[in-house]
Amino acid sequence: MLKLTTATERSLRSGITIEELPPTFRDAINIVRRIGYRYIWIDSLCIFQDSLDDWTHESRKIGHIYRGSICTIAALASASTKPRCFAAR
Repeated sequence: MLKLTTATERSLRSGITIEELPPTFRDAINIVRRIGYRYIWIDSLCIFQDSLDDWTHESRKIGHIYRGSICTIAALASASTKPRCFAAR
């Protein structure tokens, strides 16, 4: 799974293409773009996943971040980032 860690920070900051993202992240970005927004918060890309200090610091702000959101997308049926946000029923 693609995530922000001390080892991946440099490459993530230099930029990645949408094709490098897992399908669930790509779906979420497409949703955000379709409703006319430019930015998205993805916890695993915005909070260092290997730093308890960063998690502690950022978790104090999570309520504020989500309270100010226009839309919250949760791929709850997915056990990983490989499946898509939408599945055939």
